[in-house]
Amino acid sequence: MIYNMGDTELQSIVLENDLGVYDDETLKYRRHVSFAVNRATRMLWRNKMTFSCLYEDIIPRLYKALIRPQLA
Repeated sequence: MIYNMGDTELQSIVLENDLGVYDDETLKYRRHVSFAVNRATRMLWRNKMTFSCLYEDIIPRLYKALIRPQLA
């Protein structure tokens, strides 16, 4: 569909980031979810490469502090 404002034709946008939420032209949030999952996966990988010895009591703390905020 083509939309006009006065004499100006408005451009169609495929992906919009508004307040940190990505939505596409169909108003589905698949890309937003995939971006969040990719960020969290990268953070998991960084933790694995950074910490050589992870104890069982440290893993939940790292998850809550570093990874869970990436999913929000």
